[in-house]
Amino acid sequence: MGIPLKIHKNLSGIELHSARGVQKTIQNMTQNDSAILNNQFDPNGFRLIDIYEKNAGASGVSNTSLDFDLIDESQFIQEDSTNGTDFINGVVQLHDNGGDPTSNYAFNPNDISPYVILSNNNRSYAGTLYAGYTAARCFPIISSGKWYWEITCNTNVATISGLILQGTALPYSSSAYTQQDQTSMLCFYFNTGEMMSPVRQTWMTGGWVAGKVKGFAFDADNGTLQLYTDGVADGPLVTGIDMSTPWMVYSSIDNVNADGSVYITTATRGADVVYPVPTGFLPLDNANVYDSNLPYYVTTSDQNQVLLGDVDTLNSLSITNSVPANTALGCLVSFDGRTTWKTITSGVLTTHPGLTDKTNWAPISEMEATLTNLDTTNISTLDFAFLLSTTDSSVTPSVNQVTLNYDEIGIYEQASDADYEVKIISATETSISKLSTGTQASIKINVKA
Repeated sequence: MGIPLKIHKNLSGIELHSARGVQKTIQNMTQNDSAILNNQFDPNGFRLIDIYEKNAGASGVSNTSLDFDLIDESQFIQEDSTNGTDFINGVVQLHDNGGDPTSNYAFNPNDISPYVILSNNNRSYAGTLYAGYTAARCFPIISSGKWYWEITCNTNVATISGLILQGTALPYSSSAYTQQDQTSMLCFYFNTGEMMSPVRQTWMTGGWVAGKVKGFAFDADNGTLQLYTDGVADGPLVTGIDMSTPWMVYSSIDNVNADGSVYITTATRGADVVYPVPTGFLPLDNANVYDSNLPYYVTTSDQNQVLLGDVDTLNSLSITNSVPANTALGCLVSFDGRTTWKTITSGVLTTHPGLTDKTNWAPISEMEATLTNLDTTNISTLDFAFLLSTTDSSVTPSVNQVTLNYDEIGIYEQASDADYEVKIISATETSISKLSTGTQASIKINVKA
């Protein structure tokens, strides 16, 4: 009885093994070609010789290896699945803080001056600096859309609220509000009832009355701002607002004492707005607010890493993604189960320090180009890591799909007796000849007992 034949995939490809270890591989054998096998057995005995042909693997196989549907979220490793990244509408993107009841669409605790106390889930702001201004900005950055919010102030001291250009240094101190500052502001001045802008305009004769509600209807699509008092439009419509730079909601208090008794409360959520939202506008909690401070990564796991055991060549890689202005999307790959990560340097795969180093991640286009026609003979797994970031809280990058096109490794199958002729030439040589037409890319010979 012949010794059983074992076929397995290892790092050097398909191998055929017998107890006697007599093997030979013949490449590109055509009709009438012959090859000589050196005998390693007693010429007076006879041992079977099996011939195995490597069938051509499928070429140009296209496979969507990864998608980012919500149902697949549990298969990915996320740096921060609560506040970092979301799986939504078939993509992975930065977490949308919209509607967060604790901090967003309110005063941003990371964007306030000294001597500011926030309370009421960051919706109320008081200053504790005697005889000086304090200031605070709210989420989000506003670059488009039609938005409405309300402000209340418990006094009519030198307190302002409205809009300030994104990127403007947070102005505060007793002499903060110069004419130059006002070019980057559109703010209501509670003390005098004026609109602070390059040219001051009186909105409310006699100034502010504590307890009233000031509404702001900002049309960022058309560059207009309408103010309201207790739900009634007052003052002329401000037009011609330059939208080449986004704006942010802003407030400042001239602290007449240090006990925090002067405070401003913002109502930017629909649940907090007192008066009806003007037609065509939405409360700010309907806007997107993505974290513009930190990049976050997401990676494949053992559950969804790409298995390349049957892949001979990776022909192409396509990563469907979206990278709006002011956002960034980087990529790393791993060929050893996420132990080592690779980036692209000058068009070549190089070792990256790892996920915690959020610099020098490869652009998607470079990763796609570098992995084109990649020989995967010695690669069994492929993992991806994506790094998402934005400097504009209203937009996010996203990844939708990862699609691979590849050639499969062929499978060795026993050849037909009619296709080959085997002749023992001498005690030391056996001839293998191909009888059938065509070219066989790879043939393995195995000697059995």
